[in-house]
Amino acid sequence: MRTRWRWTIAILAVATTGFVCLLAVVHHDQRAGLGDEIGYDDFAFGVDDVHWLSPSGIAAGERDLVVRFVVWNHARRVDFDTSHHEPRVEDASGKEYASDRALTEASRQRAGTPTLPAVLQAGESFACDYVFRVPAEARGLRLRVHWPAAVDWLDRVVFGDRSFELEPR
Repeated sequence: MRTRWRWTIAILAVATTGFVCLLAVVHHDQRAGLGDEIGYDDFAFGVDDVHWLSPSGIAAGERDLVVRFVVWNHARRVDFDTSHHEPRVEDASGKEYASDRALTEASRQRAGTPTLPAVLQAGESFACDYVFRVPAEARGLRLRVHWPAAVDWLDRVVFGDRSFELEPR
């Protein structure tokens, strides 16, 4: 019986050491800027433009940030389901801001830009605007792609923090 426990503990120790070594090799934070890609296997995300909307109609102390978000499907045969991710803006304090659906839709209609399709065909790319309402004093803004909770957590633990630095004009 004691031998079985010793083997179990030894196997767990080796597995844990292997996992930690794998994380040391794979895990690294990745920061990108305008025009850069952050890849996830056969697909990638990017930010092509970021600017402030004019302040008319906005409550005091708030600003509307427009981000042109790009998705590339580099696969040759596999389509990409775009419904499993969501771009979010985060400030230097770690507070997150989801896109404002009404403002985003109004901005898209004014600019004549379409909504991201539910499925991106193999080899296609697509760019669309998202509008985020953030406090006027928010600094250190960056965009991060969020996945369902368990996947998002696992992605950060294994691969690190992947985000886009936003410097609105």
